Amino acid sequence: MGLTKLRGLVAVPTCARIENENATAAATTKRDFISLIWTNRALPASWAVQRTMALQRPANRMKCAVLWRYLRNLNRGRLILWCYLVWYLVVLVRYFDPSPRLWLTSIGLSMIIGVALYLSATAGATKVKLDRWTIFRLFLMPFCVSSFSALVKGKGFTLIFSSNGFEVAIAIGLCAAFCGLVWAVKRFT
Repeated sequence: MGLTKLRGLVAVPTCARIENENATAAATTKRDFISLIWTNRALPASWAVQRTMALQRPANRMKCAVLWRYLRNLNRGRLILWCYLVWYLVVLVRYFDPSPRLWLTSIGLSMIIGVALYLSATAGATKVKLDRWTIFRLFLMPFCVSSFSALVKGKGFTLIFSSNGFEVAIAIGLCAAFCGLVWAVKRFT
């Protein structure tokens, strides 16, 4: 099988490993690689795991590249929308209320107002085709606004600011960190 024994305890692949590495480099999909491992048992399990992880790295790099490209191309308006979402999530985590009535009311208002916003955006002399993320935001924003107002009712908020300075500092800090990340990506990539 192409294995040599060291002191009778450990089997170490010799030529089989080199042949398998060349065959694995030629494999184009994970399925090919898995069938290669299944049919040739000369590969140690740890080597197979390392090789499988190496095959997954390009996919992870692609995901990171997509994320960096998105952040690099993020315009000011969308950056502000992301900061709104960060602020909303800070308040949501701090003042979460599991009441189904609150969330169902927010969903209902989101549907009514979202449809009105969609009709307003697409009804006109020039036909505008909205992409799916824009349509999603037309429904998400009324949901966030209505649930935000229900969550903070009677909690001492002035506009969108909590009476607790620490909560405001956390929200501002997270927004600043996100803006700093976007700035760094745009500046250095």
